[in-house]
Amino acid sequence: MKSRLPLLVLVAGFGLAGCNQPNLALCPAGAILADTASHTLFRPGAPTDLSGEVLTARMTDFKTSCVFDKQAGASYSTVSLSFRATRPPSADAAHYNLDYFVTVSSAERILDKKMYRVGFDFAPGATVATADESPPRVTINLERGHQPPDYQLLAGFQLTDAELNYNRRMGRYLP
Repeated sequence: MKSRLPLLVLVAGFGLAGCNQPNLALCPAGAILADTASHTLFRPGAPTDLSGEVLTARMTDFKTSCVFDKQAGASYSTVSLSFRATRPPSADAAHYNLDYFVTVSSAERILDKKMYRVGFDFAPGATVATADESPPRVTINLERGHQPPDYQLLAGFQLTDAELNYNRRMGRYLP
């Protein structure tokens, strides 16, 4: 009996090893799309180069957590996004709104896309503004034979073709 006790403690220890840890293996992965991680605004009529920039915003963090309801065949994900915007020095206060998206994809298919707006408030003289956003919960109704890790949540700024090309030309990807 004495020799079994260490074995039972060892087995119990392995059984408890992950009890307080979220099981992220059962959640969809989350990522910021590199080409859309940055959004630059220009002064009207200014050249689309560094001299004409009014604001550059970046997605700096994307976190997800989820609840997997096996009975319902669904995954419910919460999303948290962080943003950082910079502007040239200015004595004026300013407010800017930028559109961003969160998509649900599986392999090469986009299954759902929701649009949101983030606001940046610059105090007089401030050159940096930050924002944190938590869009509504993302529900994924799992396709037959699929598990939550078969899906991915992707986020980025909603950009025009010209804005996307500017990011690529300037090498503006993830921070």
